[in-house]
Amino acid sequence: AMIQPLSFSCKLADERKKGDQMLFRAGLLSLGESIGRRPKVFIIPSLLLALSAIAAFVFTPRTVILSIEDGFSSRYAESHRATELQISFFNGEGKPWYMGLFAEPRNLTTGNILNTAEYEEFAGFYKSVKKDLTIMSNDKGNFTWMDYCGEMCHLNDPLFKTMGVYNTIGWLTEMKLKWPVTQVMQYNANIGKHLFMRTEAEDGEMSEAKMGALYFMLFINGTEMKTALENFEKAVYIEANRHNSDPSKKTNLIVHSAVGMEGEIKRGLGIVGNYSAVGFVLLLFFIFISISFESFIHSRLTFFSALLSISAFLIPIFAIFSAFALCSILAIPFNILTMMTPFVAFAISLDSVLHVYHSWLHVDREMKYGSNEAQLGYVFESCIASVLINGLSFLPLSLGVFLPTEAFANLFLSIALIAAFSTFYVIFLFTPMMVWLVPCKSHVKIHETKSKCGERFWKCISKGYSTSMVLRLVSLLVVLLALAATLYGMHTEMRADVDYRSLLPPDSASRKGAGIMTDVVWPDLLHIIYFVENPPDFGQPEEYQSFMNLLEESSNLPYAIGKEADMNWLADFKSITNTPQNADRLNMSLFHSFITHDVYKAWNSGVKYTWKADGTPDINRMIVMVAFNGTRSVAGKARLINQCRTVAARYPQFDLVPFDTEVAMVDVLNEMPQYAIGFPIVLSISIFVLFLLFSPNAASAAVAALSSLLLAYLTIGCSILLGMELNPFTVGFLILFTSLVGRLVVHITFHYHESGLYKGKGSESGKIVSRTLVRTAIPTLLSSLMGVLLVLPLPFNPITMFTYFGLLGTIHLFLGLLFSFLLLPLLLSSIPRSLIGDDFFYSRH
Repeated sequence: AMIQPLSFSCKLADERKKGDQMLFRAGLLSLGESIGRRPKVFIIPSLLLALSAIAAFVFTPRTVILSIEDGFSSRYAESHRATELQISFFNGEGKPWYMGLFAEPRNLTTGNILNTAEYEEFAGFYKSVKKDLTIMSNDKGNFTWMDYCGEMCHLNDPLFKTMGVYNTIGWLTEMKLKWPVTQVMQYNANIGKHLFMRTEAEDGEMSEAKMGALYFMLFINGTEMKTALENFEKAVYIEANRHNSDPSKKTNLIVHSAVGMEGEIKRGLGIVGNYSAVGFVLLLFFIFISISFESFIHSRLTFFSALLSISAFLIPIFAIFSAFALCSILAIPFNILTMMTPFVAFAISLDSVLHVYHSWLHVDREMKYGSNEAQLGYVFESCIASVLINGLSFLPLSLGVFLPTEAFANLFLSIALIAAFSTFYVIFLFTPMMVWLVPCKSHVKIHETKSKCGERFWKCISKGYSTSMVLRLVSLLVVLLALAATLYGMHTEMRADVDYRSLLPPDSASRKGAGIMTDVVWPDLLHIIYFVENPPDFGQPEEYQSFMNLLEESSNLPYAIGKEADMNWLADFKSITNTPQNADRLNMSLFHSFITHDVYKAWNSGVKYTWKADGTPDINRMIVMVAFNGTRSVAGKARLINQCRTVAARYPQFDLVPFDTEVAMVDVLNEMPQYAIGFPIVLSISIFVLFLLFSPNAASAAVAALSSLLLAYLTIGCSILLGMELNPFTVGFLILFTSLVGRLVVHITFHYHESGLYKGKGSESGKIVSRTLVRTAIPTLLSSLMGVLLVLPLPFNPITMFTYFGLLGTIHLFLGLLFSFLLLPLLLSSIPRSLIGDDFFYSRH
């Protein structure tokens, strides 16, 4: 029983030049022989591990974060401090919470929010939900919004006081409603953030406004507050729907809130999940077809070979559960990106399965009558190395746990674990199942017609690759043009942005609220807040003038409306104290009368101070709000915040921190390009190193690494040129697809190198390419098609963001097939044989 495997291995060794031994070849040969000798010994513990992982995943508690802001920015991002300052400045605790209430007249022709009837209806609804809705009940009683809002109860008072005066005595004083600042008797009220879609006269007087806005803001300081606010949101939604269904009302109300958006985003993800389930069904069917097709063309189609497709489908499922179970045990939170990594598991596992099974079936004719032990040893020696290079190239990604961005750190770790477990189960579960279900002794002689037909086709193709100079030049030109277009697109068209509406179902009520913010509010008026942590001494000319320079520079930034729309206590202080605009300092002894004034005492929420012994204030902290318009996207907000940060950096003495409600997403978008560009570089370096370890030849390793890098960047460049913007979702899609480029180049490059090591007859370039394609073409083609099947239904799903996943699948499939079957064989056949040899740099043939 031992003579046949020994003679088989010796025969294989004799075919190779002395010393021409791939690193780890002996170990792989021994491992294959061990599995082939006793397959059940490996099946049972592998199944036990998989079942244990499933149980661990089910019973281990885990954290799931579906927010697209939490964890996506670096721990060093400026937004963390900005958010902390917002909380501490307004004496809050916990995460900020926002909700907007918008009103538009039902009759868009004659309706007007400034009319008394429409305004009173809008304001009355707001005051009613504040005071009358019970949002929390316990043994202490019933509680409304007014019991929780504290200082934020008066957030909309400037509009209410202005409209109150206007509707009562405005006609007596000939008061004019102007935007953004209205003069109420001798005082100024900034009502810019409340009235939109206006019609204005030349002097700025408003004659109509088609939309009004009121705001709610609090800080979630505990479980009770979180529950109360969730109840408040639901109750307001219900009351708004009741209001809108009443035909006697003159306005329609729209509620927009972050928690409501998160709920709708979850619903959208559920819809995407249903479409993905269709992809999984298609994949299962295609796995069965692929395994059966491989068996058929090698005349080995049996009932048991068809059963092998079930084992193939279970491999990625076991890998997913094993990786996720380990993440759960390590208390690593799951986010939206990690929940998409099963796509990688299926792509890597099934690619490896197809190459192993193809190699198992397509052994050389003189070797096909060996034992299971000998034949699997040959499969491991000739094929598993490329599987390991492809699978283990993800392991360096596990070092991503040290990245400062938690979401991507967890994503890279998840991909690394999934790739590792996929490779493990392919070797220790699928291969013994393959030996058990389709053993060597059941093989029959390959049907010559089927076999020769395929070989003649690849010989014809390979001859063209090796002899046609025109084809090589044209291919080189195509690659250079594609690379130039990619670099141009990445340099000029790469844009980071996110439209929240693209994550919502088409019938979502939140779409209108998100659209109002993006299309109405931000383009008209957007305040960027400066938290001034070290204010100047306003009584000192030098410090005062420096601060005024800051305000002047901020008011003159691109898209800034101007000083008249900015908000800070200095402007009101100068107005009430009659301080000249060109004064070189402020008389701070008048601050007490200002800050205690009935109108201006609201500035107590915008400036923090203590009193000195002489009755003047020591200003400890304050806020300055700079008004902008023309902002129509989160990318536009990022532009404003980044330019405000640039201004703040020029005045370090004031310790300025710009803030906006989207500041966290701004930092997320700022970081997206570095992950999109950097990930393919890390992956290609990993492929290069692993290629050298398993097949120590620099030229082959360089071809595999550079081809992977080029294919990854072509995928990114084509996506960007087709209009895809970078955000946490699309960058996640890019990382998932670019992580799979190795399977399209590693197998072909490895087998070309290995085929080129045989000397004598058949060592010509064309025959080497032919031999390589015979070994790799069918599994590579089937693997490419499988990879896109999972995302095939997504272009038809109603969640716009995930149509990009389907788009990337199409791009990846097209570029992958072009590379695998045209560009890569041409490149390999063009490299001098002396470079792709059995030495590190150069081999004389």
